[in-house]
Amino acid sequence: MDIGQRMKQIRKEKRMTQEETADRAGVTAVSLSRWENGERNQTFQDVEKVARALGVTMEELTREQKPGTGLRKIIDGKLYDTASARIIFEFRRKYQDPLNPLFFGENMVRNVWEDVQYLKTIRGTYLYYCPKRKELEVVTEKQVADTIRKLDADAYIRIFGDVEEG
Repeated sequence: MDIGQRMKQIRKEKRMTQEETADRAGVTAVSLSRWENGERNQTFQDVEKVARALGVTMEELTREQKPGTGLRKIIDGKLYDTASARIIFEFRRKYQDPLNPLFFGENMVRNVWEDVQYLKTIRGTYLYYCPKRKELEVVTEKQVADTIRKLDADAYIRIFGDVEEG
């Protein structure tokens, strides 16, 4: 379930309309509708506003609801599950470059690691957010693993232990 779907789920649980939620968040109802339906990506600030309007924390809004998956992390403006985040940090450690342009593509805004903000949550875990790249995108662990395997087989073997065929 992505953030937009979680927004919709929580909003309905609280018996709030899109208009009411949008007014409280200071966004348009059209934008909220598009986020909930996956037609548009939210900025980090938009997610914060909607979380406040719904009376929930960022952690509650971004947490995966399947048992055992835990908190999701926002890294460089993209939303990852915690396992993917670990893989990304391992990949970065190998290259000594926190925002490797080969990995993130040509459109990635180059930032230094200090630009990443660590937002501590109530449970003592952290959300990671880069203010220069604000859109959120869900990225699965498989997509991260496939990208690493294509770019650097040695890094893939070091992180995952073996090369998968296929």
